[in-house]
Amino acid sequence: MISKRKCSIAWITLILSLGLYGCKSDIQVSSITEKSEHTEEKELIIADLQKNDLGGGYNSFLESTGLNYEVFGEGFQQEKEEIISYSYIYYDYDDKLQQYSTNPRYSCTVQEMPYEKTALIIIDPWKDSPFEEINNAVAKHVQDYLLPIITHAIDNDICVYIFTNNPETIDYDTKIDDSLQSLVDNNKVFLYYYDDYVIPKKFVKELEKKNIENLVYTGYSTHLCVLYRNTGLMEMYHSNGHNQLNLYIIPEATLAYVAESEDINIQMRNDVCTMLSQQGIAEIITWEDFMRY
Repeated sequence: MISKRKCSIAWITLILSLGLYGCKSDIQVSSITEKSEHTEEKELIIADLQKNDLGGGYNSFLESTGLNYEVFGEGFQQEKEEIISYSYIYYDYDDKLQQYSTNPRYSCTVQEMPYEKTALIIIDPWKDSPFEEINNAVAKHVQDYLLPIITHAIDNDICVYIFTNNPETIDYDTKIDDSLQSLVDNNKVFLYYYDDYVIPKKFVKELEKKNIENLVYTGYSTHLCVLYRNTGLMEMYHSNGHNQLNLYIIPEATLAYVAESEDINIQMRNDVCTMLSQQGIAEIITWEDFMRY
């Protein structure tokens, strides 16, 4: 069973008042200070939102939504094999007063996630789709986002599974990015075909044999294949009894294609990931937090 520590230890609610997609805006901040084993009682410091590095508090997914989110305080110490994840909630419930209060935000939790019980899932990282603009977008995204987290996973002995179509049954949408194929050829990651997992439960049973409890989803595209493939996130949710596997998604490690506008595509990605977390289907792990994990 995974143990969790809520971000109510010490959190900051950041409000981006000018809207979505990382717009430069005024920031209103409310802070809560509590004393616990993980933080001293003190006023928290606002992270530098312009600083895009692993230590600067910058978070591209959360900021691009324009919605409130919690951040662990400066005194928090993340331990080995712990991951920070987010779920969107709309209200709080006061046990003493027995009443609800509106407080929409991404609520964060830190939880144990042992490497040997975790798998990284990559859906359809193709280089041979019929649309050249999509192939180019995927190629750049693989280099910028997927390869770093795959390398991090391999370095920590986390299983990595890549899923694609069987080239014997279809003439396109089968070949994966060359850098990923190289990892397959060198037995660093697993390459599976959907044909072999027509019944999703087969993959669940394979994961059970390996004692894997946590699936972290990435790939293309956020609102389609990542969700609805045989081994996609929704199929795993329904096939594992809703509680055998803990499901996560890394928004920045997925892409959504619905328009030529990048802003619209980001909005679709954000909406899908927010919906998954709010409905309790999958929690959100940011790209930066996975790289720290």
